[in-house]
Amino acid sequence: MDNIAGLENELQKYNKKRIIALIIECVSVIFMLFNLTFSLVAITAFVFYLLYNSKAKKIKGEIALSNEVSNISSSNQINTNIVIENVKNDKKESSETLYIKSFEDVKNYDLGKQLDNSFIKNITRNKEVIYENFMKYPNTTKRPSNFVVFDFETTGLNEENNEIIQVGAIKFDLEKPIETFITYVKPNKKITQKITSINGITNEMVEDAPSIQEVLPRFLDFIGEEVLIAHNCTFDMKFLLHNLYKYGYKKPKNKAIDTLQMARSKIKEYDFVTEKDVKLESYKLEELKWRFNLDELKSHEALSDCKVCAYIYLEIINSVDVCYTVY
Repeated sequence: MDNIAGLENELQKYNKKRIIALIIECVSVIFMLFNLTFSLVAITAFVFYLLYNSKAKKIKGEIALSNEVSNISSSNQINTNIVIENVKNDKKESSETLYIKSFEDVKNYDLGKQLDNSFIKNITRNKEVIYENFMKYPNTTKRPSNFVVFDFETTGLNEENNEIIQVGAIKFDLEKPIETFITYVKPNKKITQKITSINGITNEMVEDAPSIQEVLPRFLDFIGEEVLIAHNCTFDMKFLLHNLYKYGYKKPKNKAIDTLQMARSKIKEYDFVTEKDVKLESYKLEELKWRFNLDELKSHEALSDCKVCAYIYLEIINSVDVCYTVY
């Protein structure tokens, strides 16, 4: 019995100590939570202090700058205007923009021009020629500074089954444009919606245009004996020669240059990974137009295509070896 009584006294003693320890634990937890909260509040307040202090300094700086600018502007307004005007006047335009502007004052060929009877007689064929021989034309490896760039918009790809609906050409003298030739051509058949979706030429646009029979002698008058240049020259030359043969004209003696072939050989871009010159994925005229930053020129518009073609030719012949694109 005495042993049990001693154990009970011992139990009561430890129960009291346990309760005291629990109370101390609870109080400690409460204080710890308060301390954590106060720590977070302190950290947050410090962050906001830094933020507001930074904004205050920035505003002070802006106020000081505004006062300084105001003082300078009020005392030197005339000088400021002069500086701004000089900056505007000194602004340099890109070579591409200057090239496009070079056509602004170029004269247009007079489509109403009366051709001499002697000229008509001289270009008219007076004997039969084998068609296959007529369709062959001479190329040249020379790179003349006097030339004619030309482009046809057509109703299709095959010259025997399709027609020319727009003719564009530019005559260059010493690499400078001196005269343009541009006209729609009224076809014998209606232009399909598919073709209109490609080149934008509608039946209404060609309704009052001259026929190809009227255009051809004037085009021959325009080109004279100059070297002819076109992009994918084979296509345009086939349409030209086919129509000349069809309507009884002589085969012209003009030599031809294909800028598509020139571009494939000379125009490249630099691959920074391999550190080598590489060919472009495409050498289509529209792709090269973008590559040489001539985007403001229309695509599939005869005269605009001539401008792009001429630019490509001039870039290539004026390059030492490889001609690099802008993009």
